[in-house]
Amino acid sequence: MNELAQRVVSALILGSVVLLLVWWGNPGFALLMTVGAAAIVWEWNGITRRLNDPAMVVATLCAVLVVLAAALGQWLAALLALILGAAISQLLALRARQASRLLWLGVVYAVIPAAALVVLRDDPQWGRSAIFWLLFIVWATDIGAYFAGRRIGGPKLWPALSPKKTWAGAAGGLIAALAVGLAFTYGLAARPNDLFGLVSLIVALSVAAQLGDLAESALKRRFNVKDSSRLIPGHGGVMDRVDGLVAAAIVAGVVGAVRAGPDAAGAGLLLW
Repeated sequence: MNELAQRVVSALILGSVVLLLVWWGNPGFALLMTVGAAAIVWEWNGITRRLNDPAMVVATLCAVLVVLAAALGQWLAALLALILGAAISQLLALRARQASRLLWLGVVYAVIPAAALVVLRDDPQWGRSAIFWLLFIVWATDIGAYFAGRRIGGPKLWPALSPKKTWAGAAGGLIAALAVGLAFTYGLAARPNDLFGLVSLIVALSVAAQLGDLAESALKRRFNVKDSSRLIPGHGGVMDRVDGLVAAAIVAGVVGAVRAGPDAAGAGLLLW
């Protein structure tokens, strides 16, 4: 119960801050994405290398520059900064003792979802609603999986990666995501013309969120680490809190941009 209480209090505080900044938009939301990307690079470095050296500094600065460039709509500059920053930080890492060959991947892991969220939020008409919708789906997946897994139990989902997760939890997360995603959509007075497409997208986002969770578990198990850090009481680190959002944000950003273009990605995500 103490652990659950810590998780609830931390989630309420952080969730309130996130929702406030999503509502506010830029520059607050861009700053949130920048700080989040930098924190993820720092935690990734701590998991895979455990060295605070020039490679880590360059990787963190790279993440900050890429997200800021994306927030300003300078996509070519963001791409160049990502390529150069990831390459330079990796070269520096390879020269260090106990260096990991995965530092460049940590930069990509931090930057791509942050840029995708910036694209979605930049839609002047639907950006705010699109981010809220995505967050609620990911949070519903997390909460539904947590309680269904604990209450029902049963066969393990992938014990080699995450011994606590169950198929019942995965199903509970998916059902919760569908309920919240559809309720939010109709709450916006939106009547989708393609209900199958909308349901398919919600399912894809929920599955992506759960796969993102498993991927982070695999990374921590590979390096024998329990939590990405201790920044968030009851949750561990930033990566532990946003592992599902990382994967779901990439899916959402791609779907929104492909359907309606980068300038109206929020509408492309929400309007079916």
